[in-house]
Amino acid sequence: MLINVRFPKAHTLIMILSALLLLCAAVSCGDSEKDTPRDVSSADIVNSSEQPVDVSLSDTSMELGFGITRSIIATGGNKIEWKSSDSSIAAVENDGSVRGVDLGECVITARNEFGRSAECRVTVKKTCYLSIDDGPLSSAGFILDALKETDAKATFFLVDSIYFPIVKRMADEGHALALHTRFNRTSRCYSNQYIYYTDLEIMNDHLEEITGQRSNILRFPGGSNNETADHLTMRRIVNGAHDLGYRVFDWTMSAGDASSKGTYELSCKMIYTYCTKNQEIILMHDKNFTPNVIRTMVPILRKRGYVFETLDHYPDYSYEFVCAYSRDNPDIPAESVVLNPPELEIPTGSEFTLEAAMTPEESTDFVVWESSDDSVAKTDMGGTITGIAVGEAVITAKTTSGKTATCKIKVIPKQETSSGEK
Repeated sequence: MLINVRFPKAHTLIMILSALLLLCAAVSCGDSEKDTPRDVSSADIVNSSEQPVDVSLSDTSMELGFGITRSIIATGGNKIEWKSSDSSIAAVENDGSVRGVDLGECVITARNEFGRSAECRVTVKKTCYLSIDDGPLSSAGFILDALKETDAKATFFLVDSIYFPIVKRMADEGHALALHTRFNRTSRCYSNQYIYYTDLEIMNDHLEEITGQRSNILRFPGGSNNETADHLTMRRIVNGAHDLGYRVFDWTMSAGDASSKGTYELSCKMIYTYCTKNQEIILMHDKNFTPNVIRTMVPILRKRGYVFETLDHYPDYSYEFVCAYSRDNPDIPAESVVLNPPELEIPTGSEFTLEAAMTPEESTDFVVWESSDDSVAKTDMGGTITGIAVGEAVITAKTTSGKTATCKIKVIPKQETSSGEK
């Protein structure tokens, strides 16, 4: 019997053979890839060899002042999640910043991506800010000794004196440097709204020369509610603090040592009786008995649950400065401001004082002056222009309420006199 066998057509056979060849090549390449090492990236190493690690914290326990923020540093792992056992006592941010919200204790936990964790027990205590005015005087060194002995920090509201170089020690020992006034004479510093801030700039320059730092913390002589200054002038000065970037601090209680009748016994009694709130700013002065007040009262206040901080750590979120003048005499915003003259030509080396006329005249706004080019013409706090070099500049006056006016300054060469002298 004959059997008919059909063979594939030629083109079909070629296709089958090609497919077989491709399959063999793929298998061969796969074997070759297994046998040949390839470049391994650092990411491959991390993914293949990373092992679980423990979390370590910079602090395992912490005493935190009411309203104060401190940071805990965590190491171990690439992703740390933070949690507070009671955020009404201490709240924690994603970067490990812990803020004291209310008195009490809680636990801050840091957990990494491997599930490993570490804890810091936080105790939130009352905060006391020791603030010392009218120095440095001859007793400043003894005050620093007392603070060092009691392990307490203070904020010094400084005046200019022959003892000013001791501010270097204050800064080195961790105290806050703040500004009071240059000469501590209210009749002078409150005579004009610009004199006070001009003095503060001079103080800041002196401070920077000695310590390398400037301060934006101030306290008005007699406090913001003093009765020495004219009310309108004082209100403008108060507004000026905000416009110039200063933080103003009065006090919550006084040690009663401002006058000549102040004594060690009176100061201790005042602090013992009235220092009770969760957050106290104690007004003290650079007196010869102040070191002993510190030695006596700091341990007592610690037993009452206080920790001692400096005012540069005073919480921004709860900061509210309200001057009595603003309650009794509300702010009157400027509706407009005009500079007189609007254009000015002055020789190099000469001065001219511009006038910023606000409407209404009784506006409580403060005016901040600025030059577009200090190398040509510079301005001081009160709008006095000095020609520095030949050229042009624009002087801008800006009020607290945001109104502005400008004056175009052209500085020309200083003219020669008839005798040929310049």
